[in-house]
Amino acid sequence: MSMNDEVEQIILRSILKDGLDAVPQDYQFITKYDLKQIYFSKIEFSMHGIEIDIKSSTLEKLKKAIIEDASFPLLHDEYKKSGKSGVMQKLHNNETYYKTFLKCIRNGK
Repeated sequence: MSMNDEVEQIILRSILKDGLDAVPQDYQFITKYDLKQIYFSKIEFSMHGIEIDIKSSTLEKLKKAIIEDASFPLLHDEYKKSGKSGVMQKLHNNETYYKTFLKCIRNGK
């Protein structure tokens, strides 16, 4: 697994945990995981002051993209070498992704 693959796995786990708020503003990622319609609907609703939570039903399909036995060795090495700042840089400076990473390396998944 490449560094990019590890980062995507962390992002997918974060989305499953936190819902659409954790989706990155990255068109390539959104397209790859077929999140365009959901993402842009959420933006449209939020512009009108309507909150939607489609975390449980719509995002369940992302579970298929998650690799269960992922130890994130490249991100873990970056953590040992550069600490939080190095990993945060790889994780798009997103605190949610960083917390998910820490939880994964502590729990081993």
